[in-house]
Amino acid sequence: MEQDKSAPRFGAPLMPQEHGAWAMVIAPWLISAGVTGFSWRQVLLLVGMLLLYMAFAAALQYPRAHQKRRTLRPLRWAVIYLLLAVAPLYFTLYGKLEVLWIGAAAGIALPVELVFLRLGKERALLNGAVSITALTTAALVSYVVGRGRLDGQAWLIWGLSLAFFYGSLLFVKSMIRQRSQRRFYWVAVLYAVVAPAAVGVALSPLLAVGFLPATLRVFFCWGRSLKPAILGAVEGVSTVVFVVVTIIALTL
Repeated sequence: MEQDKSAPRFGAPLMPQEHGAWAMVIAPWLISAGVTGFSWRQVLLLVGMLLLYMAFAAALQYPRAHQKRRTLRPLRWAVIYLLLAVAPLYFTLYGKLEVLWIGAAAGIALPVELVFLRLGKERALLNGAVSITALTTAALVSYVVGRGRLDGQAWLIWGLSLAFFYGSLLFVKSMIRQRSQRRFYWVAVLYAVVAPAAVGVALSPLLAVGFLPATLRVFFCWGRSLKPAILGAVEGVSTVVFVVVTIIALTL
């Protein structure tokens, strides 16, 4: 490996470029915190989890770089973020053994990401689904901090988060990378209709309402040439509605 000696040793902090991933951590955390009760521990937990995600994202920038352009800068920042995450995670998760196996399960996303990266298929649908599954475990960890245990409601929040963000994955791909494949669009449409219907029948109509903006976006955005910023705004609005309605439905 040839090191670029002109590159700064640390440089500016490396920030994750996958903006949707931030929501996949914050939204499930926010739902669990809203249901179990906000506290300073929940805030510390969020800080620690975000730092952990930033370490993960920084580390992945190393293998993503061309071999001749690789430097140790991403790995240095990954270590910095990991060290910064230790204190907030320790003070919020000490003694809560449940989070050990949750973290171990979520950690599987890293080797999976590296395999897809090596195959040149980092944007594969399966890789995205694995990442969502790992990131949304923030709901389980937040619930443990708030209630001190895992119960049926914790799994419900995680399941709802998975269902919502799997739909986001299909929607974004149907609008960008799979835009020319009409068959993929109909998969996104089918999911956008079936997911809220299943939630409404199996759980409650109010919980299904949280999915409705995500359903409508599939129909109204298809065929339009929307800039990434506009797509991001649509995703943001849909996510906010999902979070607010879910908290209301689970606390009534």
